[in-house]
Amino acid sequence: MSRLLAAHYESVLNTLAFVPLIGIVLLYLYAIRLTWAYRYTLIILLGWGLLFADVLLMQHLAVTYAPSARLREHAASEDGASTVFVYLFGWIVPLVATLLLDMLRWLWRFFAK
Repeated sequence: MSRLLAAHYESVLNTLAFVPLIGIVLLYLYAIRLTWAYRYTLIILLGWGLLFADVLLMQHLAVTYAPSARLREHAASEDGASTVFVYLFGWIVPLVATLLLDMLRWLWRFFAK
């Protein structure tokens, strides 16, 4: 497993960057029948947690499975800013995603008539 991650280091990290967005869309599809207050609260809280967990996982994989010592040192020295940013402002991404998905849903209903 470690050889596979080391061989595809950048691909794995880039793929993990999109996992929270897919999770937020799936969560939206699950919560689509709820009222707007419950839907937004659920998606913001769970999406925020999903983003935070994803950043921590990406940092762990970046440090643990880096293909070279230079990349390992680089990943280990720059691991705090993204965690703090997601911890403080990570709720904005699920909020904006939910607003966009609601707008697309409204446009779909408007033009489907």
